Amino acid sequence: MSEIKRGSMVRITDLGEVYGTYSTMFQHMKDKVGFGDDFKHVHGSSFLSKSKTYIVLSTAKHLDRPEREGTLALIHTDNQNGHIIGISGLELI
Repeated sequence: MSEIKRGSMVRITDLGEVYGTYSTMFQHMKDKVGFGDDFKHVHGSSFLSKSKTYIVLSTAKHLDRPEREGTLALIHTDNQNGHIIGISGLELI
């Protein structure tokens, strides 16, 4: 079984897995891949669509509750805006 990792192309299966206000995790994942201040965290899921394809920039365990919340992914489509989502809400394409 393939795993979701940096560079994976994914679709969203569950918008309820979006972490729209987790700024600490966004900064951690953004720093992990070396993005500057121009790369912004989009709050909420209103800009996301189940019909679009997204690229995974980074994955990491939840900072506060890794055993309960699992792995999160930083995804994007445009190199300017990022979204954090639990990998259980994604599917590989």
